[in-house]
Amino acid sequence: MRYGIIAMQVAAIMVCYIMLNIPVVIATNSNIDVKIYLGDSLLETTMISPNSYIQVHVSPNSGTNKVTISVSNKTSKQIIKAVIYKCGGLDPVACMSSSPETFTGNMQKEYDWSELADTTMNYPQTGHIIILVEMAGTSSEWYGYHYRLYKHDQYSGFDPVFSDNIDYVKIHAQTSDMAAKIKDFINTRKMIPMNPAWVKDAWLKHATGFYELTSDDPPAGFQTETNSSYIITGIEGEYSFAFPIKSGSIRNPVVFNMNPSFTCGNGNCESGLGENSVNCCYDCSCSFGQYCDIDVGCRSMGIVSLDLVGQQQTGISNCYVPHNINIYVKIVGAPTGMTILNQSYKLGSNPVQPTTCVNTGSSYNCPLTVPADPMCSGDSYVLGPNTISFGIRYQDGPDMREKEVSTSFPNVVVSSWTCGNGACEASLGEDDSNCCYDCPCLGQGRYCDMEPGNMSSVRCMNDLTDNNLQISNVAPIHFYTHQPGDTVSLGISITSKPRGLSGMSPSCSMECTRDDSVPCTASCTISCTEKPSQNPNVYNSTCTMGFVISDYNSTIDYNLYPSMSYGLIYRNGTETISKTLSNTFATLFIGAHWCGDGTCNPDESPGGCCYDCACPSGQYCDTKDTAYHTQGDTCKPMSGIGMEVSDIGPVDFTDSTYQHIMDFSVSVTNVPRGAEVHPVCRLAGGSVQCASTCSDINASGVSVCNIVIPSINYKTTPHYNNASNRILLDQNSVNISLDFNNGSSVASKSVLIDIPQISIEPTFHCGNGLCEWDLGEAYDNCCVDCTCPSADEYCYTGVNLAGQCLKSSQIYLMFDGMEPDPITCTIMQLEGDCIFVDPLLMSTHVMNPPDDMEVISSWYTQGNDTRDVNCVEGDNASYTCSMTMDTVEDSTEGSTKSDGMITLTISYTRNNTRVTQNITASFAVTATRIKSDYVKSCEAQIEKLEEQEAKMKKNKQIIQMILAAMWGIAIVLLIICIVSEGSCEWCCEAWPWFMCIAACVTGILLPVLSQVEGKIQEIKAQREATCNTDNFAGLSSSNMNSFDIGGLLIGAVMGIVCIICIMKAFGASDPKGAQQTADGKVPAETPSAAPSGDTSPPPTTITESPPPQSFPEITEPTPLESLADWAETGKMPPSNYEPTPPPEGYDSWEEFEMEFD
Repeated sequence: MRYGIIAMQVAAIMVCYIMLNIPVVIATNSNIDVKIYLGDSLLETTMISPNSYIQVHVSPNSGTNKVTISVSNKTSKQIIKAVIYKCGGLDPVACMSSSPETFTGNMQKEYDWSELADTTMNYPQTGHIIILVEMAGTSSEWYGYHYRLYKHDQYSGFDPVFSDNIDYVKIHAQTSDMAAKIKDFINTRKMIPMNPAWVKDAWLKHATGFYELTSDDPPAGFQTETNSSYIITGIEGEYSFAFPIKSGSIRNPVVFNMNPSFTCGNGNCESGLGENSVNCCYDCSCSFGQYCDIDVGCRSMGIVSLDLVGQQQTGISNCYVPHNINIYVKIVGAPTGMTILNQSYKLGSNPVQPTTCVNTGSSYNCPLTVPADPMCSGDSYVLGPNTISFGIRYQDGPDMREKEVSTSFPNVVVSSWTCGNGACEASLGEDDSNCCYDCPCLGQGRYCDMEPGNMSSVRCMNDLTDNNLQISNVAPIHFYTHQPGDTVSLGISITSKPRGLSGMSPSCSMECTRDDSVPCTASCTISCTEKPSQNPNVYNSTCTMGFVISDYNSTIDYNLYPSMSYGLIYRNGTETISKTLSNTFATLFIGAHWCGDGTCNPDESPGGCCYDCACPSGQYCDTKDTAYHTQGDTCKPMSGIGMEVSDIGPVDFTDSTYQHIMDFSVSVTNVPRGAEVHPVCRLAGGSVQCASTCSDINASGVSVCNIVIPSINYKTTPHYNNASNRILLDQNSVNISLDFNNGSSVASKSVLIDIPQISIEPTFHCGNGLCEWDLGEAYDNCCVDCTCPSADEYCYTGVNLAGQCLKSSQIYLMFDGMEPDPITCTIMQLEGDCIFVDPLLMSTHVMNPPDDMEVISSWYTQGNDTRDVNCVEGDNASYTCSMTMDTVEDSTEGSTKSDGMITLTISYTRNNTRVTQNITASFAVTATRIKSDYVKSCEAQIEKLEEQEAKMKKNKQIIQMILAAMWGIAIVLLIICIVSEGSCEWCCEAWPWFMCIAACVTGILLPVLSQVEGKIQEIKAQREATCNTDNFAGLSSSNMNSFDIGGLLIGAVMGIVCIICIMKAFGASDPKGAQQTADGKVPAETPSAAPSGDTSPPPTTITESPPPQSFPEITEPTPLESLADWAETGKMPPSNYEPTPPPEGYDSWEEFEMEFD
């Protein structure tokens, strides 16, 4: 049988299979986009493009099983060094424990796969490579790369090399001004600045975490950290390489630099630190045509100009005399700190003249003099062109500059008009402001004021009103009684006095009221005399007003309300105005004549009015109030007033450090109205100060009084008697004065009372800071003053303010509780430790605390770990200590118990010496371990993948059972055939066919089994990689092809065997058999019967085979051996085909061939 075509088909199948499994190159993103924000507002964008400066190649060769790494510069910037880490299966943090290779300048080197791969694992194998490159720039520039290589087995090729960047980096600037600095720094240094004055934080967008390598001098001294966040708030070294994790893969690092801040104003343009003309033009020069404004920055010199402000008044009349005009200008774009050197102007062809402009805040008022032209004819003439100029000096960064700015102003028109001719010559500039005589004043309520005949005095003024008449200095306004002819003087002022004022005529009037509401009338006359005025715009005069009250009654109060009017005549241009101004002034008061007015009138006597007329000697005027006369005022004898004083006491006291009080009372008979008792005490002949007071006299005529004895220092007073331990006060008295109303005055009556000897026993006073041992004070009754006897004792005042001596060992710390209780830690990562997010607040208090106790340090101990804690003092010697619990190395939910101890170092005074002491409190903490939502989500994903993996394993078992069953049947039949030595003919005939069936089933199911196994491995890798970036083999294999090439090759072989079996089966089904020539033609038919005894197959003729595409069509029967032979040719047999029968003694050609094979 011929198998050439079958072999070609098998080869084609294998080639196609291998071609389908050749890896392709993965396109990588080499640029890092950077977006700079302030809050939520995007301010700047830029990009870091490493491939613009460096060319890095990692090229695996499947044929040699080697990897070539090359690094070279693409610009004039030179590579200082290239550092290569061969990490195998390690992450960037773990990889730093390996020794890197460092190359100077450009490099290229070939590595064996065994040098780069994780050889601790069987295939498939992963190799991670980190390449750090330092380039020469303004300062060092660092670039970083991460590559991942993957190989299924030692025979297959490499999977695509994986290297990619994070989506973009989001930077939050501290201020809007910093955004441009950050962008400039990135464009200059190719790294992201992390100076905290510039950057608030940086976000690695869409990353689930990152590995951080930090050093001041890479690659030496790398500090490493694995972060589960995507936010970077700062770096600890000068350079930091952050390897983001996204979609389970490690990306190229983002390089951060702790950039030093440039110093603006040092005269050095530190462009490498982000300094430029935008953020510091003092150091970095501005562009051509600009200057450096210290407050603003670079500004164009073209914006500094001199401009006119408002409408300029350049019209002038009367060319015979010089005129002053004002030009208003402002400096636009004035430099900060600008000073003005000079100011000048030029009128027409006249020479330049200096001027001094007045700064009004927003503009300058510049006075200019227009010279007279004595030769003018009266017609108008024009001065122009006209300019005004300012010389300025300003600061341009560190330098001073000078510049002249100027502007032109309208032509000055000098015209001539005549004031007083009755014609308003507006075309010549005449108006109400310069000649209201000809041009009436504009606006309501205005008139043209002038001196008669003086046209230069004309001016527009507001009309006079009553407010212009001012009345002052009215005197007198109070009259005890009224007599006909009473007069009042007053001053008159008329403001805004008209220049043509004449015809002054004053007048007055008044209204009258009485306190009994009876109507009254009054009349007045007034005369005025003008007074010289220092202000020409004010008219002054003094006036005298006489008044008469009709039907005056001296017992009645009167109020008079006067007013005054002034008739005026003055000029309004060519007209005369008459106007009367009126105003009121001070009210006049005329009193009544009555008892109590303080005057003893002839018709009054002590009996009828003792308030005004004094009582006889020995009597007093008993009145209710000294301020006024009241009903019932009468004279009474002084002898009728009696006073009786009770005993004064007590006189024996204890403790001289306090004040003491003695009480007594005064009984008054025939109490006068307004009576008060006023005592004056005297102790020890006046050598000891004292105070005494009495209460108001009650309805029973009694006043309660006391005498206050002050505190006395027994050690310094001369009145201390050492023998009796007493302070003795002799020569004591109190003078009691009864003061009462006597008409409008006060009368007095007094009595002197002696006080017995006063005795005060001194006692010690606990708490005054003195140990008064001589008074019996000691440590057992007052340790706050007297020191405790033992060196190990202190004075505790928590129970008794006098204190009690306690041992220092009696000071201890009590644990009160914690918050939160219970405390919870959270498992943030899959299989990770349990982390305490919130601090633990421990409440404690000190038992028996000394008064002056201070906590100078505090810490807590947990296991072998001792840390400082911050303890905040509360009330009553309580302290709340904040601490961070240690991470629990347990990734399961449950509870963790731990014991700890808080220690406070206290300082206090013991026996007048400041000492320190440690006090401790133990505590037990039960922490509940919970999983974060993120971990729960990861576990849910893993559970789902495990279910998928279980299903695939079940499918794998079914396929294995089918294959085992098929091959088992064939093998059992073969064994039976062998054991029976052919007696089981059916077994011997069936086992080959079951072998063929098993081969066919294997050819079909074995690739499926390989795919199922590959899927199981893929799911397993995904499960191991889910939420676990530490498993790099899983990370890699989760993205790799999982097909088993060995299984596929065996399946292909089984498929070929199956095809052969099928072809044999077709051949065996033909009882005659057939034979085919080498060229595919059927030879001539052989005799149907061979000679007797000849068992050899019929001869065939073999001819050279033409190319497959040019097989001739067969139209004649050709005696090929079997249909299987026809199948081998790839052609269909002709319709008249009849297979050649097998040789005699054989049931088929297959049986014949099998024997010869």
